[in-house]
Amino acid sequence: MRHDAYENLDIKEDLSMFQFSSIGTRDTILKKILFTPTGITGLYNLSLGDIGADGQIDDTIISNNGDRNKILATVVGAIFKYTERYPNRFVVFNW
Repeated sequence: MRHDAYENLDIKEDLSMFQFSSIGTRDTILKKILFTPTGITGLYNLSLGDIGADGQIDDTIISNNGDRNKILATVVGAIFKYTERYPNRFVVFNW
């Protein structure tokens, strides 16, 4: 199954940050995907969350904006771009 992804992303040059707007049933919500080092060589953590009024990422919030599949497709696309640029890096998700 293939899902559409958000295309208008603001991407940091080193691909450590992807930012986009989730446009769904509840609102337009600014989202951010971050790739950050874990302290283990070659291992990077992926974070996804809403950007709050203070500019900080909240990765615990459940937006329920009705566009989950589009967001997940956007995250997968970001992972593909990131690992294509950095083939010797591994990406993990911490819960």
